[in-house]
Amino acid sequence: MKKLLLLSVFTLLFVSCKDSVETEVPEEKAFDYKAYLLRNNDENIPTFEFPANAPSKNIFKIIDNYTQQECFDGFRFNYKIGAYKVQCFAAEFCHNPPPPSNPTRLSFEINDKNGLWFNYKIIKPNQVKDQSLIFLNTIERDYKRFIIRFKVDSKSDALITEKILEDIIEAYLTFSTSLFKQEYGKPIHKASQSDLNDFKRKHGMLIVFYDIESLRVPPPPPAASEINNEF
Repeated sequence: MKKLLLLSVFTLLFVSCKDSVETEVPEEKAFDYKAYLLRNNDENIPTFEFPANAPSKNIFKIIDNYTQQECFDGFRFNYKIGAYKVQCFAAEFCHNPPPPSNPTRLSFEINDKNGLWFNYKIIKPNQVKDQSLIFLNTIERDYKRFIIRFKVDSKSDALITEKILEDIIEAYLTFSTSLFKQEYGKPIHKASQSDLNDFKRKHGMLIVFYDIESLRVPPPPPAASEINNEF
């Protein structure tokens, strides 16, 4: 009887201890739709980080070193700017000419005194987000891809340029949140990866880098009439 009593006590103590141990269940990490929407999610795509006031030739040099090539027609990568990684396209146009100008492309330029030309007009840096939203909402086409090209003087303040780029990115995310709900009938934070891939295909954001003033495209061959005149 005494042994049975002791066995019962030990059993109660074991159950009590077991119940008192809290089992930690790892929280499921929320899907970061903003990061997925902005970056190129191909695992083979490299990510580069450089000052926001870096001239195109410096960016080309980074890519040349990475590819071990002296020149490239086109190269895709992710650019880490502040807290964001944004998909980018760079081109030196070694063999192929540049494509026609895109009328929906947003361009801005910063001079050595940090003066800002934004979409062909002078604005203050604190107006960038609002002006970006205005630009995005005036794109009248089915595929509203947001293409950005900028030219920055190397003597300008890199922090100012970085803040301008971050404001443009935030404007794009605000715009995308509204447009996604219109097109898919649900909030973007409930989007599947398949939905986001489809949305990016139509309305993705892309930063392009090229220097039109230093193209490396070879000159066209002379016309037959010019060749005949030489002999």
